Amino acid sequence: MVQQHLAGHYRARMTERLSRLSQPPRSSEKPTHFNKFRFEPGIFAAWRESNDDGVYLPGMTTAPGTTASSGKRLGTLYQANANWTPTANVSVDLDYLFSDIGSAIKSAGGNNSQILVLRSTFRF
Repeated sequence: MVQQHLAGHYRARMTERLSRLSQPPRSSEKPTHFNKFRFEPGIFAAWRESNDDGVYLPGMTTAPGTTASSGKRLGTLYQANANWTPTANVSVDLDYLFSDIGSAIKSAGGNNSQILVLRSTFRF
């Protein structure tokens, strides 16, 4: 996921998988003393095939200014998820995501972004 502002245009929420390979090193830790708590970090790298390629948004539209930008690196997404499940019916998640954009998007006017999400779920 790459989320940044493109100069004078619109927000790009994520790139299409066509230009992106995702090889996340993932690990889920569930300490024995805190068996209702789980922590899961992740790192996702994204790049494009060549400098002649664009950066694609959902619907296979090209993000403005990216076909003329230099560099193959789209960016890296750093993600951390903490989950607490106090009962079988209730869970609380805290997600933090930081997008460190690469030269292909930066030269088109993009910026790094970050988001913090708190989510609760009740299952019945």
